[in-house]
Amino acid sequence: MSKQKLFFVLIFSFIIAFFFQWTRWKTFDFLDSSVWSNQAKYVETGDPQEFNALAAYGHPGGPIIEGTIVLHKMFKKSYNDSLVMFMTILNSLVITAICILCCLLRKNNLWWIAVLSTLSLSVMYDFSTPPSAIVSPLIVLMSLLTLYFYENKNKIKIQYFLIFSFVIGLAVATRVDIGVFCALVFLLFLRFKNTINWKGFFIIAFGSVISFILFNPFMYFMPIQHTRDLISKIIFHYAEFTPTHMTFLGVVGISSLAFVSIFLAICLFFLRKKIKLILPDSFVIMLVLMTIFLYFVFLTSHYQAQRYFQPIIFIWETLLPLFVFNLTPQISFNFLKKTSQEKRALKIVNIFIIIVLGSYQMSLFYLWILIGRTV
Repeated sequence: MSKQKLFFVLIFSFIIAFFFQWTRWKTFDFLDSSVWSNQAKYVETGDPQEFNALAAYGHPGGPIIEGTIVLHKMFKKSYNDSLVMFMTILNSLVITAICILCCLLRKNNLWWIAVLSTLSLSVMYDFSTPPSAIVSPLIVLMSLLTLYFYENKNKIKIQYFLIFSFVIGLAVATRVDIGVFCALVFLLFLRFKNTINWKGFFIIAFGSVISFILFNPFMYFMPIQHTRDLISKIIFHYAEFTPTHMTFLGVVGISSLAFVSIFLAICLFFLRKKIKLILPDSFVIMLVLMTIFLYFVFLTSHYQAQRYFQPIIFIWETLLPLFVFNLTPQISFNFLKKTSQEKRALKIVNIFIIIVLGSYQMSLFYLWILIGRTV
């Protein structure tokens, strides 16, 4: 892919992501916005409330705290406005990186456009707190970096290890539970598929720890105690919190597109002798097993919320267009006389699929905007 096209994807993706993210965060008073804007204030001023485990402390949400403080100091805006701006900028940058990676993974494919609409407009953001809204695209980026490493293991340079370390550390510093779990799964997958050796594994792991410390202000002055507090909060939400359970319909409702994606992935896996699977078999198996485990953990936890499912839902919704594109070549265009006409017809079908997926996300987005303005 040419540098000009990648540059276009970079600029276009950032503008679109920024517009819709900014519109969403400025329209809605999102979950726990005051909790996190106050946490940034507490950390900056040294208020003892910064260690309140019943509020923001213990996620750890480090990048959110640090970014909000920096923008507050630079532009003299309120902590809440600074929080909204930081979330918009960071998410837009991550979504842009994902779109570029989609272009590098599947050249001459319209996948990145579908992913841009999904991650910019998803209704799942309306169930998000700042940490879950930030960490979910980061987990998607981690999964695609894993795929890139796996498919290009002979081209991996040291800078790619540093990028992977940076992303992992940023994700773990935002939400330690899902960040650590996904990082371990992805790195062990790469190691045992002989994509990286043990040296590479530990380079990424060490770099991730450094990145985690940089993006987590609590690690600067109380690393041991803070690590204990992070573990305690995970145990508290899983086994000690007052039981709050989601209904079956609630889980299906938020997971509908993800379940469709999983269904297509499994079908294509078993049909791979007839239809070449667009993703590596082992990568699909790894994601399915990881999904089963995460859903089991979330559904057996004392505290259940839609936002906990968001990272894994985002991964499958990101891959959904690929699986659909995997099937479209099976459509018969025998009535067309030329091969060039068949290719053009196939491209039109793929564009139609993108429009359908984008329209679905767009309709939900504007529905929530309308509700936000009328309630």
